[in-house]
Amino acid sequence: NAGLAAVLQEQGKHNEAAACIRLALTIGRTMHNSPCIGVALLALANLRVAQAQTFSKKLPRARTRLLNHAKEDIQRVLALEGLEAETRTRSQLTLAQISLLMGAMKKAKALAEKVIDEAQQHELASVEEKARRLLEGQLIY
Repeated sequence: NAGLAAVLQEQGKHNEAAACIRLALTIGRTMHNSPCIGVALLALANLRVAQAQTFSKKLPRARTRLLNHAKEDIQRVLALEGLEAETRTRSQLTLAQISLLMGAMKKAKALAEKVIDEAQQHELASVEEKARRLLEGQLIY
């Protein structure tokens, strides 16, 4: 369901994506499956980042609130035991994106560089490419 949420999010169907994420979280929590919960929380954070990007400068409080919630989601993911390397690396990439959107450029750069190293180590080419684009100042979600 978290994978479907990502597809729906790319199509701009945020409500449908949120429903899939809720279902994925429910399933992961029912099964007590940390990797499942991590993927669902990562999808939720990415959805919140996408929603925050749709807000203009005219709604800074709503944008900041969404980014703070996304950051909390990522912190929960990274605190989980038994997380897969790909989920951990993608979570750090999302945290770098959040830092960039919040204006913390040094932190975003440091996180993106760390993501590149980890992505190379775990052979995650698409994650590495997104981190490189982030270093160039491009938003990736």
